[in-house]
Amino acid sequence: MPLTDTQVQKLKPKSKPYRKVDRDSLFIQVSPTGTKTWWYRFRLHGREDMYKLGRYPAMSLKAAREALSEARGLVEQGLNPKHQDKQKRAQAALEACNTFQAMAQEWINERAAEQGWSTRYRAQVEKVLSSDVYPDIGPLPLKAITPVEVKAILTRVKKRGAPRVAFNIRSWCSAIFDYAIGELKIQFNPAAPLSVKVPKTKHYRPLKREEISAFLSGLAEDPGMRVTKINLMLLLYLAPRPSELREARWEEFDLEEATWRPPELKMGDEDHVVPLPKQAIRLLKELKKLTGHREYLFPNRRAPKKPMNPGTTNAMLARLNLSGFSSHGFRATLSTHCNEMGWHPDVIERQLAHKERNSSRAAYNQAAYVAERRQMLQAWADYVDGLAKGATVTPIKAKAS
Repeated sequence: MPLTDTQVQKLKPKSKPYRKVDRDSLFIQVSPTGTKTWWYRFRLHGREDMYKLGRYPAMSLKAAREALSEARGLVEQGLNPKHQDKQKRAQAALEACNTFQAMAQEWINERAAEQGWSTRYRAQVEKVLSSDVYPDIGPLPLKAITPVEVKAILTRVKKRGAPRVAFNIRSWCSAIFDYAIGELKIQFNPAAPLSVKVPKTKHYRPLKREEISAFLSGLAEDPGMRVTKINLMLLLYLAPRPSELREARWEEFDLEEATWRPPELKMGDEDHVVPLPKQAIRLLKELKKLTGHREYLFPNRRAPKKPMNPGTTNAMLARLNLSGFSSHGFRATLSTHCNEMGWHPDVIERQLAHKERNSSRAAYNQAAYVAERRQMLQAWADYVDGLAKGATVTPIKAKAS
């Protein structure tokens, strides 16, 4: 007679293990400790064997019979359910290792080496994936990820007002899935059917000559902190990315050599070197007396172990009433005026740490232009100082090569 749920539930342990048969070679074994285990006895290729289905009560009588039916089907095909089960577990373990995060890190390592990513760009990719992607799909096996999960990430990021980040996430995720396809880990790219409208590139306007004069006079009269004013002046003289200067550490500067080497900036295989004009050296020596005991040139006033908040310089710029201008505009300002002064575009682009997009040209032109950039920055700083004095300044043109 087949077993009933009540009978299985009432089975009590004895001093020795014992079995109760259900049907079709299915039986339950009760151990002296009270553990109840479902087993299937079968014969395959002339040999008798047993296959463990599961434990009661996690596997009910009904579930045990369903598992039995599947196991019997394998035996009828000449397959040993024990071997099939091992293969399934091995495949599951393999897929568990092939998670999105593991594949993403492998992709990052390979692409960064192949394409010569800057330290800064790699950090940007890793930060965005860590904060916006990994919490949702990072631990998931690649095969388990569908377009629905990826779309949910993109929708959330767009709703918080970051369409450019959403665009980057879609591009990076798609590249990661394509890489996984090439590694024979998956057969379908779940990001492929999705699209994110490319946000218009924001171009920061440069300051005109008269606006530079107004900026300098306004800055001199502003009652704000001297440290913040020095930050803005260095942005004008050197045109780094605002975050690079804000997060700069004293160890990166050699005032005797008159150079700044931002460690996060890599141009190919070489560190990016920023030559310092005399005006920048004077400002840095003044700043050294104010913040030289700190790690950062521009420490946060409330948390000195952290760099200055970007809102600090933005607030001072807002008080100067420069319509539509932000701290990023200092880069466009240097580029515009130095081009007008006749400096070679390659020298200007190198100063701005822009990577050459033309791979053939990049391979041909590896020069750092340090000497030329030093001359250019000194000429630019002298030109700015002339505007600060209110004089009608004729910019010093670059010498013809």
